[in-house]
Amino acid sequence: MATKEDILKALSTIIDPESKKDIVSANMVAGLRIRGNHAGFAFEIGAQGQPDIYEPIRQQAEQTLLSLPGIERATIAMTSEMSGGAQMSKNGQ
Repeated sequence: MATKEDILKALSTIIDPESKKDIVSANMVAGLRIRGNHAGFAFEIGAQGQPDIYEPIRQQAEQTLLSLPGIERATIAMTSEMSGGAQMSKNGQ
């Protein structure tokens, strides 16, 4: 059965096309969980990330998880967040 460390090591072979870092070092893997034969995490592409660029990377990460011993199901949710400068203050400005 694959451990979190095994999964992170495997995911560290996947390179983010924008930063040229692996997706683990680039802090793009969040909330990694293993439940039985199911593993999943949030794939955080950031506020500027373009889903069409990152979908093949998400699919590669999914296949990487499924190639590990004991992992039969994988869920990877692509997420992005607003940058701090784009958030509204409490008074709406």
